[in-house]
Amino acid sequence: MKRHTHWITASLIAFGLTVAMLDTQAAEETLDNDKVIELVKLGLGESLVIDKIKASPCEFDVSIAGIKALKSANVPDNVISAMLGASKSTAVRQDEVAGDPNDPKTPRDAGIYLYEEADGKAKFTKIEPAVYTQQKSGVAIFAQYGQTAKQRAVLRPASATLRTANPRPVFYFYFENTKSGLGETANVATSPNEFVLAQFETKDKDNIRSLVVGQVNAYSGTQMGPEDKAVRPFDFERIAPGIFKVTPRQDLAGGEYGFFYGGNAVAGVYMTTAGGKVFDFGVDGASFSEPSPKKKTRK
Repeated sequence: MKRHTHWITASLIAFGLTVAMLDTQAAEETLDNDKVIELVKLGLGESLVIDKIKASPCEFDVSIAGIKALKSANVPDNVISAMLGASKSTAVRQDEVAGDPNDPKTPRDAGIYLYEEADGKAKFTKIEPAVYTQQKSGVAIFAQYGQTAKQRAVLRPASATLRTANPRPVFYFYFENTKSGLGETANVATSPNEFVLAQFETKDKDNIRSLVVGQVNAYSGTQMGPEDKAVRPFDFERIAPGIFKVTPRQDLAGGEYGFFYGGNAVAGVYMTTAGGKVFDFGVDGASFSEPSPKKKTRK
């Protein structure tokens, strides 16, 4: 008798587990056109099929061809209407998650983006960082005699892949870390203020771009960061948590440029002399050089 009771109990437990598994599978089942046609062919009433549509995740083909196939399978109009409503709700939910692609406030992957407009539509192009190497010019051992030893960041090739014809390009910075405070010690960027925008010198014959990022001299000492003549100041505006609009203060001449991470130094003036990454881009346009001083003539 006890064995019989145990067998019944085990059977009931197994049956309960089977039902639970079937219920779980049913709850996770996604309805499509073929499954709706199958339900209709089973002879279920319209209200039951519609209730199933409302209670299930749906991926319906409601194109003209899809609706023709539904009508050919004798799917009632009310059921097709419920399928249209479910498809519309799914599209709205997807739009809410994705956000407006034209709105700069829409969250994006962390990084620096070039912003442009074409045919009234916004275009965000992510700047993929390039890795620069280090080269030394000058001999450090002679720095005590007045010679300057310079450290250069070098990129190849001579031209950046990403280019713009806008002399005053607009950029958007998207940060993963949206908070900053005095208690933070991690070396993580939270503002464009921690970056520096600089212009590279180009050598077409060597197919390189280079920028002085440090120099040593016995009289002037050690200087870290790009030379003042290469730095291009910019303004930035916080438009949402972790999202900033960045614009150069003046038009950029045709040439090669890049944003460097400068740590937590004020205005991003300082940067590491080790090899690292730069968010590089090029400006297509007329280049100019500073006018040479006029020679004095003797009277």
